[in-house]
Amino acid sequence: MKADEATSRQVGEVLERMLTAYAAKDIEGVMACYHPWSGVLAIGSSGDEIRLGPGDLRAGFAADFAQPFDLRQELTWLSVAGHDDTAWAAAGCRSIITSGELVSTVDARLTAVLIRQHDQWLIVQSHFSLPSMEPSVRPDMQP
Repeated sequence: MKADEATSRQVGEVLERMLTAYAAKDIEGVMACYHPWSGVLAIGSSGDEIRLGPGDLRAGFAADFAQPFDLRQELTWLSVAGHDDTAWAAAGCRSIITSGELVSTVDARLTAVLIRQHDQWLIVQSHFSLPSMEPSVRPDMQP
């Protein structure tokens, strides 16, 4: 079910627009990437960042944008699959965060489910997460 080239490109463009708008603290630009459906869901990297519905998403993004930081974001890789008017994507996301004199680079993961409506792809579910800093041990690597 790998997505065709056009779908992959269009889904990538939506995710890039969302990241760019988020970095610019442009709440209308971010919201334009999400479907207005009452069940739209966004999960962030903090334990309390579970946002359901457009109003809750908007409130969550507004709280994020009130934080004193500057941000640049970009996708580092993208995988898109889909069927008909539904697509799902997994991506790497690099964030460069500036707060005062401190500059940090954070590599994160982004997953999203999108639907195509009137020839426009819109996010209906997203999950942004940070990889654990603890070393992982795969079960097949155990002695």
